[in-house]
Amino acid sequence: MIQRIQSLYLILSALLQGLGLIFYPKRLLFSAQEVAYDQHYLMLIVFVLMTAGPVAVVFLFKNRQLQFVLNRLLIAATLVVWAIHIIGYVKLEKADLLHMAPMLVYLFYMLLLVMANKAIKRDEDLVRASDRIR
Repeated sequence: MIQRIQSLYLILSALLQGLGLIFYPKRLLFSAQEVAYDQHYLMLIVFVLMTAGPVAVVFLFKNRQLQFVLNRLLIAATLVVWAIHIIGYVKLEKADLLHMAPMLVYLFYMLLLVMANKAIKRDEDLVRASDRIR
C-alpha cells in the first residue's frame, strides 16, 4: 500500500541505493582496493538485493511481521557492507572525498530503513490494539 509512510521510506531507500550505485560505482574492499560493484559477483548480488529488497518489502504489506524481519536483514546487510567500506577507507594512504560518498549513501539508506521499521512497528501495534478492543 503506497499510502503508508513506511512505503515512502522504503521506496526512497531503494532509489537512494540505486542512485548511489549509478553515481558511485566503485567500492572499497578490506584491502583498500577499489573495485566496481559489477566486477565482483558477490558484491553485485548483495547490491542488487539491497536495491530490490525495499521494493519487495513494500509489496508484503499484508504481512507486517515479515516486512519487519526482512527490513532488519536489509539493515544488517547494509551494516556489513558499510563496515567493509569503512575498513577499506581507513586503510587508504590517500583518503579522498569520492570514497566518502558511498559511506554517506549507506548511512542515509540505513536511516530510511530504520524509520520504515519504526513505522511498520507502529502499524503492527495499532492493529494489535484494535484487535484487543474487539
